[in-house]
Amino acid sequence: MEVLATALVRALSAVMNIMTLMIVARALLSWVPMGVGGEFMYKLKNVLYQLTEFLIAPIRSLLSRTPLGNMPIDFSPVIALFAIQIIGSILIQVIVLVLI
Repeated sequence: MEVLATALVRALSAVMNIMTLMIVARALLSWVPMGVGGEFMYKLKNVLYQLTEFLIAPIRSLLSRTPLGNMPIDFSPVIALFAIQIIGSILIQVIVLVLI
């Protein structure tokens, strides 16, 4: 059981790290003007958008109903990063408690 728990924790940690990197890259690339970097940059932005939008869109929708929704900066990626860390930590603790 301990081997299974270790494997699950490592897999979950890897997924959390990959999602975190994609969201950070998406947020940073959102500040790069269109046309800079050519077709590669356009495709990279598009892929990152498609892979992260399922997580960011609901948060952005909720934020639009608050005063933060009227700000010129989109805080949904920051909240998504917090959510990934909190949910991931909870899931890791559950895995450890149940399987070890």
